[in-house]
Amino acid sequence: MGKFGFGIATMGGSAITAILLAACGGGSGNDAFTGEGDDSADSDPGTSVGAIYITGDNELATGTDGELELRVVVVDGNNRVMSGVEVIPDVDDRGIVVGGDQQTDDGGRAVLTLTSEGSFSNRSIDFRVSAGDTTSSVFPIDVAGTRWVRQSQSLSGIGGEVELALEDGSDDRVSGSHVSYDYVDGLVSLTREPVQTDARGELSVEFEATGGAAGDYRFDVTGSGATYSQFWSVADQTLQVVSPAGETFWPVGESHPVQVKLTGPDGDPIPNQEIHFEATRGSLSAPSASTEYDGVAEVSLTSDNIGPTRIQARYETAEGPVVADAAALFVTRDVKTVSIQAQPSTISTEETSRIIASVRDDDEQPVQGVEVGFSVFDQSGGDLLDSSALTDQFGRAEVTYRAGSIASSDAGVQITATATRPDGSTTEDDVNLTVTAEALYISLGTGNTLRNVNDTTYGLPYTAVVTDSSGSPVANRELSLSLWSTDYRRGRWELIGDGWKQNVTNSDPSSCPTEDPDRTGLYDEANDVSDTETLLPGNVATLVPDGGAAQGEDATIRTDENGFANFEIRYAKEYAEWVRVELRGSIEVDGTEGTRSRSFWLPIAAADIDDSDVDPPGKVSPFGTGEPGATDLCTAFAEDWEEDKLD
Repeated sequence: MGKFGFGIATMGGSAITAILLAACGGGSGNDAFTGEGDDSADSDPGTSVGAIYITGDNELATGTDGELELRVVVVDGNNRVMSGVEVIPDVDDRGIVVGGDQQTDDGGRAVLTLTSEGSFSNRSIDFRVSAGDTTSSVFPIDVAGTRWVRQSQSLSGIGGEVELALEDGSDDRVSGSHVSYDYVDGLVSLTREPVQTDARGELSVEFEATGGAAGDYRFDVTGSGATYSQFWSVADQTLQVVSPAGETFWPVGESHPVQVKLTGPDGDPIPNQEIHFEATRGSLSAPSASTEYDGVAEVSLTSDNIGPTRIQARYETAEGPVVADAAALFVTRDVKTVSIQAQPSTISTEETSRIIASVRDDDEQPVQGVEVGFSVFDQSGGDLLDSSALTDQFGRAEVTYRAGSIASSDAGVQITATATRPDGSTTEDDVNLTVTAEALYISLGTGNTLRNVNDTTYGLPYTAVVTDSSGSPVANRELSLSLWSTDYRRGRWELIGDGWKQNVTNSDPSSCPTEDPDRTGLYDEANDVSDTETLLPGNVATLVPDGGAAQGEDATIRTDENGFANFEIRYAKEYAEWVRVELRGSIEVDGTEGTRSRSFWLPIAAADIDDSDVDPPGKVSPFGTGEPGATDLCTAFAEDWEEDKLD
């Protein structure tokens, strides 16, 4: 059984296999003790404790959701289990709270639960249990799960800036964590060196290579037992894209500037140098241009058809070309129609719904970068959090509706989306919602283990829980599940020290949204941002109800007498950490539907990235590595790049 973090299941003290298999339910699964001497489950009166054994996992997740269950077995001097014995836990960490049964049952067992109670630091602790005059051997536990998440990164010249967030094992931000820095490679200086994470658990670090010499650099940031390593390189010459910058929508039929800046290792501009330009869509005003006094070279680009364009600027040197890449999206602003939908269309009081408007032109192509206005008619006290939004590259504009404190009539809330055509006329569409005060509540949760279904497939166990408004479990209710791939990443796993670390190809954005935003499964060339003639990443995972067969991306399950329903998410190991999915559960009550969803990157087993002698599954992303430094990784799909071009 794999785990999300580090640690293996071990046993405190030297245990007798027969005792552990019988008393802990292992091996043959028989709960009755079978040992030497009298095989009665009860110890003789007055018999002293002979030994104490502890079994269970060795890893406890940091954060408020962290919980670890351990089994304690007490035997006398003749290896017979002892019932009714008080066990006293001892842990050398104030951040750990121990609960559970502290008296052995007829099988000589006591089940203890350890929780981290919001403690967020990665660390190792020693756990013991005493009974009578006997104390168990040390049972080591790793409290783990806190990690740094890179929010954004910008590199220019000899340095840059990185935005980090510190999250614990419950995915909660860790604020006020003191940090330290270690300069690993070369001379590094930090122009902004914060001493702790801010109130949002975030950290912003500005850095540069002291002296500006060309080469490779690195420094480490450590906080709460978690370390982030920042790598970057300084080149003799750097070619940086000035325009287009970031997510750029360019109207078709117009001329748009393409600008790059050439600088030396110290950041000073280099004038009078020829830069060559190429574009995959549209016509360039010239194939090359010379840098001006400020190091900037400029041409223009025009296209008469919509779609992504990838632009490359190249500066030839004796050591080889220096290349910069950019991307833009040629769009149409010729609004014809707008359509609107609510996800979900039935919600409980004070809950929210996503309101999505899709704008199309005469050819049913998505219209990007236009403003859509939203208005609401609602007598139940709800409101829209925003009155307008711009359409994205898929022609979608989204706002949020928040229900009031009272229920509405059936379809009693109406929301209207309005877009303006080029001639000044408007087009609009309506959607209706129902706000209900009577709803069942769904919770979706998982543990910290992965199951190896076979050599190529992981099984991620999940549980759905249905309760009513009072929190009581609801038995024998049918739930609908859906699983959809929402994002993907490009890059590779790299060997750092004794283990493998994921290196997502540096780009903005660092991940790419699904090219099937409407979740139809049907190919739409307008959504094929990657130009791969397929919609990435595709549905790579399937749902498997407990005890049943795989049902694909949609499944139906039913709660047991305790309101629980178990199922499993299965996926090929090579997609782990490269694809993000959204899991959604819904339940219908009296014609209304309640939903709950969770979004996460498909996890990888720790055992598969701990062994430096064995490559992890999906060592290179199934979607390739892309070109390092590409302005928009989602459109930089010319080909996968060779290993020697990745550093």
